[in-house]
Order: sequence, then structure tokens, then C-alpha cells
Amino acid sequence: MLQEARIESIAHIIQTAIAPVFLLTGIASMLVVITNRLARIIDRARLLEGHLPDLTGEHHVIVGEDLRWLSRRARHINRAIAMFTLAALLVCVIIAILFVSAFIATDISR
Repeated sequence: MLQEARIESIAHIIQTAIAPVFLLTGIASMLVVITNRLARIIDRARLLEGHLPDLTGEHHVIVGEDLRWLSRRARHINRAIAMFTLAALLVCVIIAILFVSAFIATDISR
């Protein structure tokens, strides 16, 4: 009887852990999109930096301004990647706590 109750408890924990797993899938797909965008920014910056020594006057200033904007965008994307990674880590912690709570009799809901 006790083993049946434990099996039911584990089955309930698995059902509860399904939603955070879908959240992890969403976070992973957002990370793919953002890293692709960062790669495009880096490619564009490298292209502009390659043309920078050949430019003079107003074109040099415009390309310099574009490089500053690309740098700013890259910093924001790096922060977003860090936040998505932290969110994924926290979701993993939640899933682990759900499974550990099936084996620990104390109430850890606080």
C-alpha cells in the first residue's frame, strides 16, 4: 500500500513538472533566436570594421556611429542571454525541487 502511494506521488510530480519543461523549451528557443541575432550583429560589425580604414570624412563618422549602435545592441543581447540562462537554471531548480519533495516528508512549499 505504501509503495502504491509513493508511485502515485511520483506520477503526480511528473505531471506537475511537465509545465516547467515546456517553459524550458520556450526559453531554449528564445536563446536560439537571440544568439542568431547576436551572430548577425557580430558579422555586420566585422564587415563595417573591415571598411573603416578605407573611409574618410562623413562616411567614416557614419560607420563609426553604426559600430557604436551595434556595440550597444550586442551588450543588450548579451544581458538578455544571461537572463534567459538564469531563468532556465531557475526552472531546472524548480523541477528538481518538485522531484525531491516527492521523497522528503517535510513541507518545502514555503
